[in-house]
Amino acid sequence: MRLNKILLLGCFIIPTLGFSQIGFEAGIKAGASTGLCDIGGVNNAGRPWLLDMQSSQIRWDLGAYLRFKLSRRFHISGHFDYIRLQGFDSLSKVTSIRDRNLNYRNDIMEGSVRGEWTFYDNPDVGGNFNYTTTFTAYLFAGVGIYHMNPKAMFTHTWHDKVNGITYSPGDYDPLHTLTTEGEAPYKLIQAAIPVGIGFYYTFNKAFRLGWELCWDKTFTDYIDDVSGKYPKYGYDVNLPNTYSKYLTNQSQFVPGITRQELANYGPGSPRGNSKNNDSFVTTAINFGFMINPKISKHMKKKFFEKKQYKSRASF
Repeated sequence: MRLNKILLLGCFIIPTLGFSQIGFEAGIKAGASTGLCDIGGVNNAGRPWLLDMQSSQIRWDLGAYLRFKLSRRFHISGHFDYIRLQGFDSLSKVTSIRDRNLNYRNDIMEGSVRGEWTFYDNPDVGGNFNYTTTFTAYLFAGVGIYHMNPKAMFTHTWHDKVNGITYSPGDYDPLHTLTTEGEAPYKLIQAAIPVGIGFYYTFNKAFRLGWELCWDKTFTDYIDDVSGKYPKYGYDVNLPNTYSKYLTNQSQFVPGITRQELANYGPGSPRGNSKNNDSFVTTAINFGFMINPKISKHMKKKFFEKKQYKSRASF
């Protein structure tokens, strides 16, 4: 609730800053995303950060943003992103992960407010002293709130006799209400801390083209609905038990798996690693337009002399 109030406050503060005399930019972005969750990896188990990425499961990040200039070095920006994350155990070469045979897909809607610090800027790319093309590189960190809804894909036909529904291979079903590990239902609205790096070029004092790499630290381990242990009766889909859902355990559908191997995925056995929360990474190209763009007289005066400009550009 407290984070919701902070984000709401930011939504009122940012426009006030933007329509002052210090700069306002609106833009769109498009790029790629990947989840760093329990379901992931190809050649090894539990590799850190992007080494745990399944390249074939990279999906998208689409969004829009507003950026406001507070000073020469500092900006504040507001972002809205539509992100899809996805992963499959079946892609792993690690036997224990492949035989777990779980999968997930999660569509995330995130709103965030970020502070940006410019660590390098070149106000006159090309050195022709017309200041029409500039380059800026920056680091950022902020706070975000996102809505998630993890789903799993059926790999075999399953008849839900209770609800009278038949699921076919390729169908997706939400996991939140199934409590696949016997856990209390986790919240679908979560907080995140986005941090990263980016840069942009400004053309004709009006248009901006840039790139960002962002890592979202989260406070949940259920982005992929995998965290703890298999619940009681989790591997038997025929039992009329809350936790006997088809999607709790799909190891029995691995071709050639033995009864002895299947026992490793029975009730009480580890299903995930609850010691580490999930996170996700996005990278995107962004295009923006400056409203009432200008270059400050201070910048023009400071970089008017060629000697001073060269010294600045060598930073």
